[in-house]
Amino acid sequence: MSSHAYAFELSPETSASTPLRCPRTMTAQTLTVATPVTMIGALLTALLYIPRAAMLAPAMIRMTRRRA
Repeated sequence: MSSHAYAFELSPETSASTPLRCPRTMTAQTLTVATPVTMIGALLTALLYIPRAAMLAPAMIRMTRRRA
């Protein structure tokens, strides 16, 4: 085994809540607040795409059953 420490290997002295080190510098991200316009947009998008997915579900089930 090499002496390199990989990101998926935990050393015994670290706990599960310790974040892994990243070689790149991370820029600060701003928090975005959900405005009424974005919430209405998300609702309209859901109203448009959920019925389409529900209509396509039987066809997708049939396709997966044919492959097996």
